[in-house]
Amino acid sequence: MTISDTEIPPYEMDDVPDVRALPFPRRMRLICRMWASQQHATPFVVIVMYWLKYLIFFTGGWIFVSSFSTNYTGLTSIGDWAFTGIAFKKAIVWAMFYEVAGFGCSFGPMNARFKPPMGGFLHFLRPGTTKLSLFPGLPLFGGITRSGSDGSFAYATISGRSDMPVNFVSWYDSIRFANWLHNGQGSGDTETGGYTLLGGTPTPTNGLSITRNAGATWFLTSEDEWYKAAYYDPSTNSYFDYPTASNTAPIAEAPAGGGNSANYNLAVGDFTDVGAYISSDSPYGTFDQGGNAWEWNEALIGGSGRGLRGGSWFSSSLSLLASTRIIDDVLFETDETVDFRVATVPEPSTAVLAIV
Repeated sequence: MTISDTEIPPYEMDDVPDVRALPFPRRMRLICRMWASQQHATPFVVIVMYWLKYLIFFTGGWIFVSSFSTNYTGLTSIGDWAFTGIAFKKAIVWAMFYEVAGFGCSFGPMNARFKPPMGGFLHFLRPGTTKLSLFPGLPLFGGITRSGSDGSFAYATISGRSDMPVNFVSWYDSIRFANWLHNGQGSGDTETGGYTLLGGTPTPTNGLSITRNAGATWFLTSEDEWYKAAYYDPSTNSYFDYPTASNTAPIAEAPAGGGNSANYNLAVGDFTDVGAYISSDSPYGTFDQGGNAWEWNEALIGGSGRGLRGGSWFSSSLSLLASTRIIDDVLFETDETVDFRVATVPEPSTAVLAIV
């Protein structure tokens, strides 16, 4: 049977006088049987148009956004730029936009939906009607804006969020920031200092073997350092269950809260300023190690991931417990609830660890 053939549905209409009145599973079973027996039953020209949509809108759109990259050299030399890291990143971003905007919204005989054509895209362009904000009620993602173009980007903090945790950061972002601090900020190097990252690429060639260098003045906390700063009580030589100097789960509430409060369990629904819970510090005087944002640490777990602790504004109280540790890929930087905590030893001769 060819794709242009059509037949009467393979079920008796007398048996189902009103298909729309049937339970959804039954309707799905009937239509799937019909598609399986007839293949697509779609004119060839529709198939062609379907694939032209992908060629023109999907592939063409990717080429268009890639043309703004500095390494883009044109369609005649596509092999020189199409397989670079930035081209793949833009392909992913474009694919996400393609679907969210509704370009990928299928319609026509192949999908049993005929109108509105490109319905998702039409709704995307009609805010206030059937297309509402993408994530209604969720906080503003990120605290940094970017302007400019490849090679000359400029960054600025969003008003009102400069004292909140930075998010969407990978483990490599974290140690590069520590290196930058170690090297005096400004134009300081990000590949050497507290840590050595080899290869000169976003993903270092020695990624799984990176450890803190001797003499590091700024660094990501080790898991032991993070844990002790959060839970240890030097007055009793024991550990609390929660990083608010308590064995009882803190109250999930807005700051400033009481003597045992934290930003978690959607109590605020967004980040809060660092140190906002002024009466809920750990015995060592650190803030926000429970809730607000998950924090990277140096621990290499399972041979390929790094450790995270502390929970976030979205987490339950279980994430704040001393017994809770999670692992994530070092390249992972798409989570709005993950940030990091750096530490410094002000003077080589002192044993005091200042966590900031």
